[in-house]
Parts: sequence; structure tokens; C-alpha cells
Amino acid sequence: MARAAVKTLKQNKLLVEATQKLVESNKMLIENEERHHQENLRPLCVFDHPGNLLNAIEKESLNGKLCVKIDSDVENRGYGVAKSVNIVIRLEEPLWEGRLALGPIASMGRYFNRVNRQKGDYFPVDLNQYKGDAEQIPGFPTDIDWVLYLEYEDIFNNRFYTAYVHSKIGSSTDIYFDDGQLPPIESDKYLAMIPNMDL
Repeated sequence: MARAAVKTLKQNKLLVEATQKLVESNKMLIENEERHHQENLRPLCVFDHPGNLLNAIEKESLNGKLCVKIDSDVENRGYGVAKSVNIVIRLEEPLWEGRLALGPIASMGRYFNRVNRQKGDYFPVDLNQYKGDAEQIPGFPTDIDWVLYLEYEDIFNNRFYTAYVHSKIGSSTDIYFDDGQLPPIESDKYLAMIPNMDL
């Protein structure tokens, strides 16, 4: 009888271990399924313009601010909705940032840019720190280092961004896709990489 009890305890222990393994396996399966589901619903926002983005950007002085006029729609080429879409521009020298909030963009949808019709749709880089005239900022957009971002979230509140990087010694912009929160301008890895870009 004692042997039968020991045997039963061993079998129960094996059963408990097998059940724990099954629970862990199911948990991993559910996590993988959720990750796969989120990846399938990831948005992917880009500027929709023919040719080089550099040709779609120009500078304008408006009420003491340098306005970046972007002649391009923003398109979501992903299969998920893009929420909290922002355009962010950062200049290397002087170190400035400007931001424009857009509405959400549906899957495979677009945000139509009206910059040619309404000055309010221009994207402003704030010049409050600048002591001179906006027109004195040398050579924007071709002869200055800058990064233009599209920053957005998916429906699960995961953050992503698309970075267009321009070097003053280059004739085009490079594009990068990244995830996570946009870092502060002081620790911006794309601004930091510009001097070392392979042109």
C-alpha cells in the first residue's frame, strides 16, 4: 500500500509538471499570436511624393518664423490605423525642432496636404530663440543638416517613426524606419549620424 501511495505521488508530480509545461506553452503561443496580430496591424507612414523629398520642401518666412512648406501628402501604407500622427523637423545647426500635429490616417489611406492653399498648414520651425531674420538661416533646405520625421502610433499605442535624413553635403535624403518613442533632440541618433553618413 505504501508503494502504491508513493507511485501515486510520483504520477501526480509528473502530471503537475506536465500541466505547468502546457500552461507555459499556451502562454507563449498566446503571446506570439498577439505579437503577430499587432505586427499585421502596424501602420507605416511616409511622404507620398515623386522623386527626391528634397524637391518637395522649401522655406518661407511667416510672422518671424521659418516655415517649412512640404509639397507632399502623407500616406499610411500599413494595414493598421496610424494615430497621433506628427510631422517633426529637427535642424542640426542651429539645434531647433518644430512640430505639426495631423489627424489619424486610416490603413492604406492618406492625409492630404493643403500647404499650397492655406498658410496655416505650413509646418513652422519656431524662431523665438533666433536673434536674426528667418531669411538669414543659411541655405535651408539644401545646405543645412536636418531630419524630418513622421511620428505615429498604432491602435495598441505602440510608437513608430519614419526618418528622412538630409546632410548638407548630400543631394538627396535617406529614409529610415524605427519604433519606440522619438528621442529628445539632444540625443537624436539620426542628427548625430549625419556627419558620419556615407555619401
